[in-house]
Amino acid sequence: MATERHQQVSASLTPAELVQLLRRQLRRGLRASRLLDSPELLSFFCPQFTPSVAADGLVTSANMFDQALIAEQRISEAIERIGGQPAQALRILSGLEDGTVGLSLAERRKRAGQVLGTKSRSVSAATFLKHYEPGLVLDLGLEMWRDESSYSDAGQQSNSLRRTGDI
Repeated sequence: MATERHQQVSASLTPAELVQLLRRQLRRGLRASRLLDSPELLSFFCPQFTPSVAADGLVTSANMFDQALIAEQRISEAIERIGGQPAQALRILSGLEDGTVGLSLAERRKRAGQVLGTKSRSVSAATFLKHYEPGLVLDLGLEMWRDESSYSDAGQQSNSLRRTGDI
């Protein structure tokens, strides 16, 4: 039952749902240690692992730390593919930039806004939230979706080849 739900979560996650999960997770950040409370994101990145939920609602699995580390790595790779100042702002916003762990989301927004501002005009946290963050998170979500789709496609092709005996 848990395996079926796990596969359903990763298989049925749409790009819009992925972006929504990312937006919700931003409060805590996207570092591996912060992703441990997001089984949906872990399932998206690591559908081969099967989480279990303890009585207190916490996800427990011998592999959950591995899942979180894989998820953080893939998020970082997606951010790097975006590149430039938007990538730097996303690293800060997500708590992946050195020195941002433990900062409030408001402070990370302020710092991300500073990256996107100019010498003559800074971007406030409120302006960043309203005008920059939605597009950046959408860019990240779609980059991650494309990335995971290619992993899934490669895995399906590999499994198909194994079944036919071609590899």
